[in-house]
Amino acid sequence: MSKFMTVPKAKFTVLLLALIVLFDYIAEELLHLPTWPGMLCMMFFMLVEEDKKLIPNILFGGCFGLVASWSAPYIIGVFSPAIGDFWGKMIFICLIVLSIVVFRNVAGVVFNTYAFIFCTVASIAKHVYEPRYLVWIALELVGGFLIMIGVWWIRQITIVRPAMKKQSPN
Repeated sequence: MSKFMTVPKAKFTVLLLALIVLFDYIAEELLHLPTWPGMLCMMFFMLVEEDKKLIPNILFGGCFGLVASWSAPYIIGVFSPAIGDFWGKMIFICLIVLSIVVFRNVAGVVFNTYAFIFCTVASIAKHVYEPRYLVWIALELVGGFLIMIGVWWIRQITIVRPAMKKQSPN
């Protein structure tokens, strides 16, 4: 195989695709649940090159983002009667960004970019799916964790361990 698609990379890809299909089949076909919270975790995890140390940041930041999206109509509703929907929404967005900037250094596991992206995606998703925030949080925490561990495990058995065996003098 070429450098474009090495044997370990091909194995990783096939197993990753199988994991995605399995996750989607169980969630959507059997349980009738949306997969986007878990898939978003998987994408973030792959963006950080499967760094297990960042799993808590993705999960807890995502959870904060989902809670923020759930609270958006209530927070915006407080301000909208006085200043209009647009400015109420702007205050909400500024409060979320401000909380991430201010608290990132002391509670970065929760207040991070993943939170803002989850909040944004959930705010869009509630127009596609029935907004069931507790279900979305459970899918993000449990499904997201399982799929990230699955991706990490697939990488270990297809890429990392074979590379370590090649380097071993045995």
